[in-house]
Amino acid sequence: MRVRAPILLSALVLLALPGRAAAQLATSVGAGVRLVFPTGDLDDIAQSGWGLAGTGEVRLLEFLAATGEVSYTHLDGEERDGGDLEDLDMLGVAVGARLYFPLWYLSAETGYFSEIDEGGFLPGAGIRIGVLDVGARYKATGENWIELRGAVVF
Repeated sequence: MRVRAPILLSALVLLALPGRAAAQLATSVGAGVRLVFPTGDLDDIAQSGWGLAGTGEVRLLEFLAATGEVSYTHLDGEERDGGDLEDLDMLGVAVGARLYFPLWYLSAETGYFSEIDEGGFLPGAGIRIGVLDVGARYKATGENWIELRGAVVF
């Protein structure tokens, strides 16, 4: 019975959600820019860079949203004695969730990035006021980086 109780409770919440959410479900899309700072091993082969992103969000509850993102990120190659290394130009896709508080949010996303050919876990935090969304995110697995992000969301 202990195992069935959480499953039953989850099923009841999911069944109740569509009726309640139909009136409150909010969808938004946006466009953003970011500054990217490599850390760890990636810092040995790449310098700071920039990125562009298209974002989407669906509010499941007042405080919870599902998120999606398609992005392009450019990192300059690190300078070496023998010459410069190649630049990194990555296409990325990420999906996840945001937990909203009165003035800020926490996010957890998972994504895939083409040039480095790996997935990653990206925890973050930010502030969303009106159409402005500003935050930071850390790619915590594989090749690591920190992003400072800003977006206009409609």
